Amino acid sequence: MEVRNPNETKRELEILFTESVGRLLKPIEEEIIADIVAYPDEKRIAFLEYMKEMSNKQRQLKQVELSS
Repeated sequence: MEVRNPNETKRELEILFTESVGRLLKPIEEEIIADIVAYPDEKRIAFLEYMKEMSNKQRQLKQVELSS
């Protein structure tokens, strides 16, 4: 598992969430991301990888729907 800088993780999560919902994050959502970034490296990185996987699957489903 690659060790990432927490600030990079924070930015990646902000991008994933804003792209997924199509809007800027609310203050409480920014607080949630800050909490996640404060996790120990292993948990923080695992959560980021999980979110990336979910985001990729969501994009794939949208592409299938559009091509149908």
